Amino acid sequence: MIFPWIDYTKKLKEKVVSPMHVGIFTAEEAKAAQARLVIGEEGSLEEGCKLKLYLLVQLSDGVIARACFQAMGETLFIAAADALCELIHHKNHGQAARISAELVDKKLRDDPAASVFSEENYRFVNLALSALMEALMQCQDIPITDPYSISTVMEGRDTSQSSHHIAAWPSYSLEDKLHLIRETITREIAPYIALDAGGVEVQELKNDREVIVIYQGTCTSCFSATGATLNAIQQILRDKVHPELIVTPDASVLKF
Repeated sequence: MIFPWIDYTKKLKEKVVSPMHVGIFTAEEAKAAQARLVIGEEGSLEEGCKLKLYLLVQLSDGVIARACFQAMGETLFIAAADALCELIHHKNHGQAARISAELVDKKLRDDPAASVFSEENYRFVNLALSALMEALMQCQDIPITDPYSISTVMEGRDTSQSSHHIAAWPSYSLEDKLHLIRETITREIAPYIALDAGGVEVQELKNDREVIVIYQGTCTSCFSATGATLNAIQQILRDKVHPELIVTPDASVLKF
């Protein structure tokens, strides 16, 4: 099968040309880091795609401190493995187990609405996810002491355009401002909150700078909704939209 380079997204090309997570971990490195080394394998040389995924899982809280891989196969397979390593970094093993093929695809998109992998090529992502599941099965006994101590939102976000706010913000209409904020939340925030069965939507924009959000699902009963997750949402909106935005949750739906 031919995969035309011209059809690859910019992010996909970067992963193919310069993957950031290629390598291995040793038992000695795991011991020094007070972590457990778990390895997941999928595919075979005969099939033309083989992946070996290495994770260092902290014994204290079940968080994946580091991830890397060795792979042989199509360029799409290499890119999927590298993107997956990025997504699971600093997630606990429970959060990592909920990462989907769609989330990997979104990680590699230039256009949030345009899928990178065709239905046929999703098999490369599924192979990588299968290796991840095999690795995660080896650390289920490690307790997750505080699943919200590290914000899933901040660790999963795309930082390639951080600190690049929209200079023309003051001249935009209220409708345009809300559109930009909602688009950013949909692309940069919502997929990661969904890993913990939560949701967030923009309710309104007050005084040109106060963003009122309403939480859904598990977020309504999680203390992180007014702590780490709220701070992460605010920082991302300041990075991507405007540096003076303030995010306030609608307290009427919170259950604590």
